[in-house]
Amino acid sequence: MIELKHCPFCGAKGKLRRVLNGYRTDPVVILDKWTVECPNKCCQIKTFESEIYQEEDGDIVIKHNGAEEAATAWNERA
Repeated sequence: MIELKHCPFCGAKGKLRRVLNGYRTDPVVILDKWTVECPNKCCQIKTFESEIYQEEDGDIVIKHNGAEEAATAWNERA
C-alpha cells in the first residue's frame, strides 16, 4: 500500500476509507468505492471505484484499484 501524506491544513496523516461496498451480478464484480480523508475532517478527496472480478479460468482481474487510485490522488494533490 502507498504511504499517505499528511493533511495540508492540520498535518494529521491521511486515512484511507472505504465509502461504499457493493457488487454487480452476471458476472459477479466487486464494486467498492474508496477515498482518503483527514481524520480531523479538514479535507477529503473524491471517491474512486474498484472493479474486481474472477475470470472463468479462476484468474482474479483487478480492472480498477480504487484504494490505490485514491491514495495516489491524495499524495499528488496541489
